[in-house]
Amino acid sequence: MHPLFGRRFAVVSLSTPPNGSGHVVVAYRGYMRLRVPIEATHLAPQHSYLGTKLTLESVTELVTLATECEVLCQSNPAQSGTASAQNCNKPSSMNFKPS
Repeated sequence: MHPLFGRRFAVVSLSTPPNGSGHVVVAYRGYMRLRVPIEATHLAPQHSYLGTKLTLESVTELVTLATECEVLCQSNPAQSGTASAQNCNKPSSMNFKPS
């Protein structure tokens, strides 16, 4: 997060050119001026929609794929091959000399 995030500053000037996004000049610590992009402030126009690149067709395809995946990835798959030998908890017959 930016160190100045959430702070309030006195507006010195506001620039809103017709072909650009504009900026705000604010007073910082009384003797400095900061130029801040207008998009970084609460003065920027709020968008009332959430943009997405998803289409109805792509969402339908995703749902179809997820449904097929549920069939392919069963939660209780059948075992394949033979089970491994059970551990009989007998000590090893090999004795090694301590190093």
